Amino acid sequence: MSSYIFLFTSIFCEAFASAMMKASKGYSRVLPTICMISGYAAAFYFLSLAVRNIPLSFAYATWAGLGTVLVAIIGRFAFKETISKKSVLGMTMLVVGVVLLNLSGSSH
Repeated sequence: MSSYIFLFTSIFCEAFASAMMKASKGYSRVLPTICMISGYAAAFYFLSLAVRNIPLSFAYATWAGLGTVLVAIIGRFAFKETISKKSVLGMTMLVVGVVLLNLSGSSH
C-alpha cells in the first residue's frame, strides 16, 4: 500500500513541478525555479520508492498518464489555458489505458 502512496506523491510532485516550470517564465523567476527543481527531484525520488514493489511498466504509465491529466487541469485553472473536447477525449483514453493496464497485471 505504501508503494501506491509513493507513486501518487510522485505524481503530485511532478504536476507541481510542471506548474512551477510555467510560473518560472523561462527560469527568470527564482522561487518558482527552485520549486520546480525541488518538485522534480521529489517526484523522481518517490517514483524510485514506488517501483520497489510496483512493476515499472505500471508505475511509469500511471505516473505519465495521470500526471498529464493533472497538469492539464492545473493549466486550466491556474493559467487559464483551454482544454478542447479532443483533449478531454485524449485524457479520458489515458486514464482508461492506465486502468486497463492495472486490471491486466496481476503481479502487483
